[in-house]
Amino acid sequence: MALMGTRTSGYRTYTQYDLAKNDNKEFETSFNWDIEFIKKPTGVYLPPDLLIKLRLLNVQPPQFSLSPPLEAQVGGGYSVYQPGQNDYSHGQFTATCQDFIDQSIEYAFRELAYEYDRPKDRTSKPKAELLWDADIFQLDSQDRPVKVYRCRDCLLSGFDKADQMDTSKTPGGIVTLSWQCQMFWIEQLNVLPVTM
Repeated sequence: MALMGTRTSGYRTYTQYDLAKNDNKEFETSFNWDIEFIKKPTGVYLPPDLLIKLRLLNVQPPQFSLSPPLEAQVGGGYSVYQPGQNDYSHGQFTATCQDFIDQSIEYAFRELAYEYDRPKDRTSKPKAELLWDADIFQLDSQDRPVKVYRCRDCLLSGFDKADQMDTSKTPGGIVTLSWQCQMFWIEQLNVLPVTM
């Protein structure tokens, strides 16, 4: 019988409100974040960072993926396993923007995508002039950084703007952008010991 959170069996004695609430710590949310473009392509028009930030609806940072364990057959037909080779180095991040009638986001990134290979005159820009560096910050409710995704040597890998022209009056201007990171890592900025 449980009396005031104490279980007589000796099991699940941790199921108490004071322990479960964990000192009323706040939990992660999806709406406190920021992005900083450390380096941008040169020699092409890009809107100011403030304009890009104001029109950003969401950012999906790169994700780590855990590789399956490696399996090896040993004598007697037994299988043994060990951790696989996880890919920590590269990834992809995406951003969705709400563009307005000036089409600043669409124009800039369409022109940037054209500069990647310039199919009509074969005068593409060097790769070094097309790289991005970005830091994506996850913040707490006081706008203090909790985690930062450091994305380096990124190339724009996706640009999507679907125009809809029909008789309905639905808002448009959603631009989806993707970058392929040649290197990224995550820094935990407020790692504190867990006290129980």
